[in-house]
Amino acid sequence: MGVDISLLNILLEFFFKLAFSYDQARSALAYKAGEFKKSESYLKANEHLNFILHEKNEKYEELSVACQSLKEAKKKVKELQVLRDAAKKEDEVVDSKVLEAEQKFKKCTNVSFVTTKA
Repeated sequence: MGVDISLLNILLEFFFKLAFSYDQARSALAYKAGEFKKSESYLKANEHLNFILHEKNEKYEELSVACQSLKEAKKKVKELQVLRDAAKKEDEVVDSKVLEAEQKFKKCTNVSFVTTKA
């Protein structure tokens, strides 16, 4: 009994041709990629990208500093608002004491006029 392996031979031959073709295409692509990386347009674009990334990092740092300053300013504003509210309350207390003192003074002056007239 003989087994016909001609189909297997054809399949193997197709596989190796395909693998060889793939290797050639891969090598050509790698070569073109290498050539592209050496090209002036790629180098300029890469340089521009690096410049933009550097600027972005600088602006991010500036923004971080500004945000921190803003947080500190908000905290200071809250502290000043608390002090302002305390001062308003103290002012109200002083105003009421002044009003009370004025009323007592008026009563005292009215009494003294009554005693001097009689």
